[in-house]
Amino acid sequence: MNKTIREIADDLNISKQRVYRYIERNNIKEIKTDKNAKYYDDAAQKIIINHFGDASDNGSNSDAAAEANQLKEDIIKRQDDEINRLAKQVENLQRIIDTQAKQFDQQQQLELESIRTFQDNKLISSDTSKDAKNDATSVSRDAAAKDTKAEKGGLFKRFWHSGK
Repeated sequence: MNKTIREIADDLNISKQRVYRYIERNNIKEIKTDKNAKYYDDAAQKIIINHFGDASDNGSNSDAAAEANQLKEDIIKRQDDEINRLAKQVENLQRIIDTQAKQFDQQQQLELESIRTFQDNKLISSDTSKDAKNDATSVSRDAAAKDTKAEKGGLFKRFWHSGK
């Protein structure tokens, strides 16, 4: 059954502050926190109880000390497993971030290329329209010049004069 620091201290008939200091010095982690109350599992409780029991017995109970050491090792192993799990999670998240950064870079490159293509097409169409206007102007000038010649003498006049 999970207990708080106060409940553990009450069971041992010692102050809550002593239990809290021991927990902090030995990096014993709580199993859960609920409304600022930290709950500790049976393994952590046994370590705490054995420590304060050994302190009152002056170390006469070596079996309890061995059990406490085993429980400490179990807690350390559990914490190491948690650290490894979190490290793998961080690696996976870093891979996702790297992939998204590459995709974002590719998207920016494609957008820049499409803007360049659009601008090139706009320049080509404006150049084409300028050429078309120039062509239309020159055609209309040529047509006006031909009309003027036709008015002056016409087609038959040209043939008539060329034979003479």
